[in-house]
Amino acid sequence: EALAVGNQSESKDEADAMSKAAVQLVSEKEELAKELLKMRLSHDKTTSELQSLQQRFEDAEQANESRISELTDAKRDAEKQVEELISSVDKMEAEASAKDERVLELASTIESKEEQNKILLADKEALD
Repeated sequence: EALAVGNQSESKDEADAMSKAAVQLVSEKEELAKELLKMRLSHDKTTSELQSLQQRFEDAEQANESRISELTDAKRDAEKQVEELISSVDKMEAEASAKDERVLELASTIESKEEQNKILLADKEALD
C-alpha cells in the first residue's frame, strides 16, 4: 500500500509537471502567435508603403515624361518661330538694301539733274 501511495504521489507530481509544461508551452505558443501577428502586420504595412511609393514613383515618372514631351514640343515650336523670324529679318534686310540702292540711284540722279540745272542756268545767264 505504501508503494501504491508512493507511485500515486509520483504520478501526481509527473502530472503536475506535465501540466505546468503544457501551460508553459501554451503560453509560449500564444506569445509566438502574437509576435507572428505583429510581424505579419508590419509586413503588410511595409508592403502597403512600398506599393504606395512605387505608385508615387510611377506617377512622378509619368508626369516627368509628359512634361519632357511638352517641353520638347515647345522647343520645336520656338525653333520654328526663330527660323521664321530669321527669314523675316533676311527679307527685311534685302528690302532695306534694295531701298538703299534706290536712294543712292535717286541721289545720283538728283545730283546729275542739279549739275544739268547749273549748266543750263549758266548758259541762260550767258545768253542774257
